[in-house]
Amino acid sequence: MIRTAQNYNITIRDIRKPKPKKEWHLFTGGILKIDVPIITVLGTDGACGKRTTAKILEKGLRDRGFNPVFIATGQTGLIQGAKYGFAMDAFPLQYLIGELEGEILRAYHNENPDIIIVEGQGALSHPAYASSCGILRGARPHAVILQHPHKRKVLGDFPFMPMPDVKKEIELIEHYGNTKVIAITLNHENMTDEEIDEAIIEYENKYNLPVTDVLKKGDEKIINTIIEFFPSLQKNSKVVVSE
Repeated sequence: MIRTAQNYNITIRDIRKPKPKKEWHLFTGGILKIDVPIITVLGTDGACGKRTTAKILEKGLRDRGFNPVFIATGQTGLIQGAKYGFAMDAFPLQYLIGELEGEILRAYHNENPDIIIVEGQGALSHPAYASSCGILRGARPHAVILQHPHKRKVLGDFPFMPMPDVKKEIELIEHYGNTKVIAITLNHENMTDEEIDEAIIEYENKYNLPVTDVLKKGDEKIINTIIEFFPSLQKNSKVVVSE
């Protein structure tokens, strides 16, 4: 592969290759002093739309006049141009917590953001992935948006494992992360528009949380929820929260 790239004058970059070990960081606690909201989009499975939802929320908040910062936690986010972040699954767990904290602190000091949005990875309940554990420990999010593929019956990479119960996932996230799940966003794979509408009503009645599909229905409901949850955003004169 390298020889072929050289023949065609192409540079191959390994986005998942970590920086030298001497530059790795452990958790410092500095993130506890951040005075702006930190949210993350976690999920009930891998590859269910967490990054997409996070980017849509970033754009929606920016369109409303806020200064959001997106923190990538995987190589795709970095390839798409994220200014802050790293491929967290390339690091040992204790270091990825510190590295994530460091990226958030760097973004906080450089950008003076109104809100920090951290991309989720995997699922906290997932039997094979620990990325969500590191995100909750390293980012210390004040709130969580839960992304869920309504029609998925088994985990995407592990078809012998059933999908987790949404209520139990919420309880697990809130207990482990000492945080609050404030909304649910749906992945509409294999769903008709009618099924999406029905699922939104079902989930809102069942979980007493705002629910939508940000790709199909837009970001307004979730962004309103975020603004209403954080007083610092409500005080921002650039935005009027609708009743």
